[in-house]
Amino acid sequence: MSTVVLRLASSANNSRVIIWSGERTMTDRLWTAQELADYFGVPIGTVYQWNSKHTGPRSIRVGKHVRYSQTEVDRWCAAQLSAPVGA
Repeated sequence: MSTVVLRLASSANNSRVIIWSGERTMTDRLWTAQELADYFGVPIGTVYQWNSKHTGPRSIRVGKHVRYSQTEVDRWCAAQLSAPVGA
């Protein structure tokens, strides 16, 4: 498992550090929120809700853009299958 640290400087005194630990290969393309919505057949607003409530696949920020790794999407789907109904 690799760890990627992204440092986004928003001002001279304030910077955000995002740490993402995930498995990703060179062929593992990052998906946009719209691509994720299309994949699951849900409105893009649902994907945004998942992201804000931390209930969907883990996302990473690339600059101002939110992206989703295929590996993380697959991991989240597997977890949904094993989760009890109503959880």
